[in-house]
Amino acid sequence: MTSRKLSIGPSSSGWVRRSFAAIAAASVLTGCAEDPVAVGAEQQPPKQQTVSADCPGGGRQSVTIGVQPDDLRATGGKIDGFRVAIACEVVKRVFGEDVTVTWQLLRQDQHDALEQGAVDLVVAVPEDYAKQRTKVGVSMPYYISGPNVLVADGKLTEFDDIDRSNKKVCDVEFGPAAELPAAFDIVERDSIDECVTMLRAGEVDGVAGDAADLADLAADGGDGLQLLDIRDKVAEDANLQTRMLEYSIGVNPAKPDLLNEIDAALDEVMSDGTWQKFFQRYLEPVRFPHVQPPRAS
Repeated sequence: MTSRKLSIGPSSSGWVRRSFAAIAAASVLTGCAEDPVAVGAEQQPPKQQTVSADCPGGGRQSVTIGVQPDDLRATGGKIDGFRVAIACEVVKRVFGEDVTVTWQLLRQDQHDALEQGAVDLVVAVPEDYAKQRTKVGVSMPYYISGPNVLVADGKLTEFDDIDRSNKKVCDVEFGPAAELPAAFDIVERDSIDECVTMLRAGEVDGVAGDAADLADLAADGGDGLQLLDIRDKVAEDANLQTRMLEYSIGVNPAKPDLLNEIDAALDEVMSDGTWQKFFQRYLEPVRFPHVQPPRAS
């Protein structure tokens, strides 16, 4: 196991990183594993993978929702998680309870998938990235997330508890751990999945990553992994404050009316107690720090 102290510095690639191991795991859900698009092949939209979720339907109306591997967790052969639950609730309020929802595990940039019409919606578009892709419809934000550390030791509850020279935190290259000004050593691995495996084995003290992604990974195992409360750290660090991003549902730009309907449904979900219900089910057990929706009516 290699361990080294990394210098603090901004990273632009860490926030659009996706784990290949997570893609492979999701392939198992559908019983298929396709080869990546060959380098130099004719430029065509990559084939998406269909995965299933607990979002029953069967009506004539249909909607296709794109998810990235980090947007979900797998339980009982189905994808699940806070973002999946919100998306399912929103489309049912727009189309009706019997709408047929097809879930696509994206193998391309989610904005390209929207612009090319491969999907109607994607579950999580970060505000900073969305601003660079103005063609894509972007709903009102429905959750806030940013860098955090996942831990297994119940005695570690705040950032100061892991900000010590005898602690090890695992992350991928160019991940958010390097942006957390701290004394811990950073252990690099190829994927967050590997880091979580090491955490469960007691080989590291924490795993750095996006709080929402880590929350899904923690809930997937059911073994008591929890996030640190880093709100005090964020309050005193201007750089970390810029990493706390609002996330929205991305909408196919060819369907502007759908965007308005998604916004109306999201507003209801965030103001009638449904958002809080999903928060308590998926995020509260792992100590997700951002309790309130960004903008509730």
